[in-house]
Amino acid sequence: MPLTELKPATPYLPSPKDQEKVADTEQKFERWKSDRVPHEAQWFLNAAYLRGNQTVEVSSVTGQLVAGVGNLRHIPQATINLVLAKTRSRLTKFLRDRPIPTARPASADIKDEMDARMTTLALAYQWQHLALESRYQQARQWAFVCGHGYWWYHWNPQATARLGVQDETGRLVPQEAQLGDIVVEVGSAFEVLVADPTAAAIGDQPEIMRVKMRPVADLRQRYQKGKHVAPESSQDGVARYERQVGALATSPLAAGRGILFDRGSSSEGPDTHALVKEHFIAPCADYPKGAYRVVANGVLLVDDEELPYGFDDLANPYPVTDFVDLALVGQYWGPTMIEQILPIQRTFNELNTQIEQHLRYHTHPKVLAAVQHRIVPGQWTRDAGEIFKYVAHPNIPPPTVWTPPPMAREVWQHLDNQLRFLDIVTGIYPSAEGAQGGASSGFQTNLLQEATDAVHAPDVRTDGRAIEEAGFKIRRLMKTYYVVPRLMTVAADDQSAEVFEFKAEDIDEHTDIRVEAGSMLPDLKGARIQAVLDMWKAGAYGPAEDPEARRRLWSHLEMGFSQDTTNEARRDEKAARLENEVAKAGGPLPDPEFFEDHLIHFRIHTDLLKSAESKQWPPEQRLALVDHVIKTLQFQDPMRAFQLSQQYGLPMTPLPGAPPLPMPPPPGGPGMGPGMPQGQMPPPGGPPMPPPGGAPPPANVLPFPQPPPSGPPQG
Repeated sequence: MPLTELKPATPYLPSPKDQEKVADTEQKFERWKSDRVPHEAQWFLNAAYLRGNQTVEVSSVTGQLVAGVGNLRHIPQATINLVLAKTRSRLTKFLRDRPIPTARPASADIKDEMDARMTTLALAYQWQHLALESRYQQARQWAFVCGHGYWWYHWNPQATARLGVQDETGRLVPQEAQLGDIVVEVGSAFEVLVADPTAAAIGDQPEIMRVKMRPVADLRQRYQKGKHVAPESSQDGVARYERQVGALATSPLAAGRGILFDRGSSSEGPDTHALVKEHFIAPCADYPKGAYRVVANGVLLVDDEELPYGFDDLANPYPVTDFVDLALVGQYWGPTMIEQILPIQRTFNELNTQIEQHLRYHTHPKVLAAVQHRIVPGQWTRDAGEIFKYVAHPNIPPPTVWTPPPMAREVWQHLDNQLRFLDIVTGIYPSAEGAQGGASSGFQTNLLQEATDAVHAPDVRTDGRAIEEAGFKIRRLMKTYYVVPRLMTVAADDQSAEVFEFKAEDIDEHTDIRVEAGSMLPDLKGARIQAVLDMWKAGAYGPAEDPEARRRLWSHLEMGFSQDTTNEARRDEKAARLENEVAKAGGPLPDPEFFEDHLIHFRIHTDLLKSAESKQWPPEQRLALVDHVIKTLQFQDPMRAFQLSQQYGLPMTPLPGAPPLPMPPPPGGPGMGPGMPQGQMPPPGGPPMPPPGGAPPPANVLPFPQPPPSGPPQG
């Protein structure tokens, strides 16, 4: 809402009880903020060094972040940003696995398995829909700077979602409706205050507070008492920190000395916002389900004796997930990794600055001249071929050029030591940054990567537990608010889209949520290719002539440059999956063709027959897919296909391009083995056929066929 349309606030007349609660929140705000103040300057220093503004320091007099560091203030500083390089390398340790939470069934019951599958699909949808991959990266980057990054959860009732409405043909057609939806906001440590700075986990805090500037127009629209909120000045440091971090890219450095961080600077524009304090109280004796207050410029907007969204039974009852950089026991405002490497960065910059000055002296040396030479000031220039004139005097040597002695070897050793110290402190060595070093194979590089990963495993696992907690909270929000079935679309692993309806009844809160571990293959593409090829040469994928082995090889080598080859290898896989979709819809399946890869079709169709989904189909729908699988098997093992068609009572007709069907010998004729019952054929590698009049096998049993004697399948 524009400023001209912002009406004056109506008078606020709170009750004595409301006044007492507002005063309690305001007093805790001031006290908790004073506990956090000693750490704020370090966070700004971390942000400045990360940006490359490495000639800054915190003034011991004013506590401000100012330009100009060390004893070389008059010399241009050489800056090689090692902080950014190591931070980016460490960030890959957290982002490489894309940890999406998955639900595990609470029991082996089919209903629990289906509920767990639906919950997993819904969580995957939320991961894409809420852009949680990029939000996780933002939260992790805030943790690098401030030690903490946050996800805040709330429900937006004005959001729209897709419904599945049936048209006249019975198909589900998506339609937008205002059903409300989940919102996840990224927050920094600049907007969080805690009651107990000695409790390391945010879930162990007895009380916390989120403090953030919000538009007054939004407060008046959202809260009933918002009409009483008046805009206030944004001079308070809590409300301005994040904008000040962004202002570190401005140019007080270019002007020499300048103030980069000042808690007492003036307002930043017209007053259209108010400082909102969300006060959360954990479950306790006075509040069994916790409490929640919202105070804005002295107005009590919300006063609930229950925490929002029903998280009170979780280990972290607050609607927030905390991503911690370095978790240390006994302190909430702990250190950061950037904080540990700043002294190394300063020493490295000073050494490089001194080396550059030394090289300048060698390039433009000093001239020693006597006063009697009467050299005109400014006569010595950098121009080539210059004629240098001076007054010669007897017994006085001519002007001489002085060059400094060579740089001591200890200086270069000290410079190399800083790089080694940086590797030791961060636990990130060249192998983790793309350099294989002495490694000669992908497996050696993998070992170096795993050794480096082991150092960061505790921090990465801490984030994994935080994402698991986020999965529980997002699931609780869906269980509470997804009353009407919603239409969701999720990208499957085979690059197809899976569309399904989802509602609160599909969620079983007894299912467990876990973040699965990543692949054991190295992350570097070159090392990964080499490791895969080493496994191929060792026969780990199977015989080289096996099409299935080649398919697995190409799937592991899918890295962009082999896209055309990969697409060619996956054409049959995509075609088989499309036929599976037709089978799911109960449509007619086409007969197999001679040019198809029948091994791939057989594998994908039998995977569907093994699934719990196909076992819920009507018998005739499942039998239609069995018939298609038997026809596919006709191109690989005609005898086996014939036996299965007899067992399932399906007609068997020759297909173009397929081997001829075997003809059963007459009873008692040639081909009968000794001891075989009358009328039964000896199956090649399969179970014996039932005797005449015997009960057929169950419809859900499809024995796996034996591979062909040699060579690839026909067609």
